[in-house]
Amino acid sequence: MSESCTVYKRPQALRQQIEDFVGECLQAKLIQLSSHQHERRSALIKSHQIDTWLDDAARHVKSIQLATHTTEPPYVGSRSPHVCMTNKKYCLPWFVGTHSLDYPYSIDAIGPTTAADVLDFLNLAQDGKTFLQRILADDLEVKAAFSADKRRAQSWRDSFALALSNTGRIATSVRIRQVRFRILGGEYHNLLPLFPTALVHRMHQIIFDDHFSEVAVAARRAHKKREPSSTGYREYPDLVIRNLGRSKSRNGSLLNRKRHGENWLLPSLPPPSLQLQTQQIIENESLFDEWLRTDQASQDLVQEFCRVIPQGPGHKGAVREVRRRLTAAICDEALQYALRIRNTLPPNWSKDPHCHLPDFILLWLDPRRAKDDMTFRERRLNSAWPRELASHLAEVLFAVIQPGISPNSRTRKWKRDLLEDLENLIEILEHDRD
Repeated sequence: MSESCTVYKRPQALRQQIEDFVGECLQAKLIQLSSHQHERRSALIKSHQIDTWLDDAARHVKSIQLATHTTEPPYVGSRSPHVCMTNKKYCLPWFVGTHSLDYPYSIDAIGPTTAADVLDFLNLAQDGKTFLQRILADDLEVKAAFSADKRRAQSWRDSFALALSNTGRIATSVRIRQVRFRILGGEYHNLLPLFPTALVHRMHQIIFDDHFSEVAVAARRAHKKREPSSTGYREYPDLVIRNLGRSKSRNGSLLNRKRHGENWLLPSLPPPSLQLQTQQIIENESLFDEWLRTDQASQDLVQEFCRVIPQGPGHKGAVREVRRRLTAAICDEALQYALRIRNTLPPNWSKDPHCHLPDFILLWLDPRRAKDDMTFRERRLNSAWPRELASHLAEVLFAVIQPGISPNSRTRKWKRDLLEDLENLIEILEHDRD
């Protein structure tokens, strides 16, 4: 008896879900109207009657293309084909991909903004199934929720099902980015990489919840106050945000617009040799000496620096411009070197008793230590380590280029000029405090 009651009530629950969704869409549009737009308000209310809205949605759905994989970037109106793969038959289980996701998951869409509400509707879920899944399965309950008129309900179902008409033959286009991959025999295989939009969106939801959900925020607050917490939290260091089209309607797919164009990239780095790298760094008293000795790019810049410095007077303007350009390039290389160290060494590596590096270097290169070491955090936030670090780099650079400087030049002025050229580096380091 209980099971039969549940089956009987399910179409009613689905119908209520449709009504609630259409009502929310209507309210979102009414809020944007001014008080004197009475005709527009009446038209919106009329078009959002359930039967009228479903009839319009069944027409609009023909203008969109559902996809789990899109071309990159997925521009609206692009003639390049997109792929909607819901069949896991040919997927290898030991690879992580869209096939690893559990239903229901969001399916992307490329089409005009007029069809955006339709896709939100198709992605609504109840009892573990989306409306899209129910429609494709020709579910009797969802047709009963559409209308008591069986002919009309079947017509709407058939129209919605056309949205997956692109799942037949997979085609290509000259508009898609292509990669030539070399294979045996000196030949090349043509690869057409697609953007796994459904997988990316699910990962975005997970990372967003890990950062901003109430549970995660409460756990971080408890950790900061050194109080107990019933749950833990996850961190994603070195996360990169890539923007694709932002929220402009013609510059992305539906899921991309929902993310405001943000695509979060996790670091994909080769496994480092932690022990060897740590010893190479902590056994030196000057990080920049080790860097200039081992880094080929920085060595090339310093050699160019020494080569273009004039030996006689009369070239002050030329020397100044060259010095600024090369100093900026050296700073870029130093920042890249620092990023490699941060990504390579574990947190708290600077606590090693054999470490002889200056404090301003440790404050720069071991930022994750500040999460648990409050004294270290205080120094990192309030001490003058950015300027101390820039002064040290200026001293190291001057020691390297000094043999190429004219004997008549004033040593103190050269050091001051180099430090002035490092002001941009100081500004970058100031932003890196927290």
